[in-house]
Amino acid sequence: MATDERPRGVRRGVWLFAMTCAALLALVFGLLRAQGANGPATPVLSEIRIPGDPTDERSATFMFTDSETVTFECSLDGSPVSTCGYGVFGSRSYPGPLSLGPHRFEVRAATGSQVSSAASHEWTVVASPPAGGGGDGGTGDADSGTSSGGGAQSGGVAEFDISGSVGGLGPGITKTIVLTLANPNADPIYVTEVRVGISVDSSPPGCETGPNIVLEQPTGITSASPVLVPANDSVMLQAYPQAPRITFRNRSWNQDVCKRKSFSLAYNGSAHS
Repeated sequence: MATDERPRGVRRGVWLFAMTCAALLALVFGLLRAQGANGPATPVLSEIRIPGDPTDERSATFMFTDSETVTFECSLDGSPVSTCGYGVFGSRSYPGPLSLGPHRFEVRAATGSQVSSAASHEWTVVASPPAGGGGDGGTGDADSGTSSGGGAQSGGVAEFDISGSVGGLGPGITKTIVLTLANPNADPIYVTEVRVGISVDSSPPGCETGPNIVLEQPTGITSASPVLVPANDSVMLQAYPQAPRITFRNRSWNQDVCKRKSFSLAYNGSAHS
């Protein structure tokens, strides 16, 4: 009898364990389906340099953010979407010249096969007033040009590259993110703004930036104090406030989960020739 009862007891234990596992798996899969159904959040468009409406600026630059790490997808005037950033911060510039008339910019966030609804901005490009025309319209266009990256300066919007990295962070340590501004153009450019974004979570995941990281934007680069980058050359920014700073906070709890983690940095800026 003892020999017969033991296998039955074992079989019952295995059956109960299998049923418990199946229930847990069903719950996990249900949560995953519920999360996936929501999809990524709609990106938020920044007001920095967004085109005025109307404006005589023939170029446009957009900056946008999301609450989590996503792939940004942009489209102008109904054109096919193209990738315009990855992480929590992205940007897209259209040097133009854009045609006169109405325009519409859209940006979506994608994670895997899920795509958010679009954030959009509509504006109209109008002809520049005659030289010396003055008037309220001219004042408005000048303000719009300054905020959109130097349109009121002596030259047009210029493309340039930003790169940089930093290492050796630990609790209570602040470091400068050394940046390199590279000018691929045949003429000198004046960089008037640099911005840095950081991913919400680390790679591999497990160390969120919110409670652990402080990112200070560079404030020493403005339209009044631009950085000159010679033609086909580069300039290195090594000190704050021209370069950004990053601090790893020293918190009261154990932060060992952040050891050997890395974060994605995204750079954006504006310049004119």
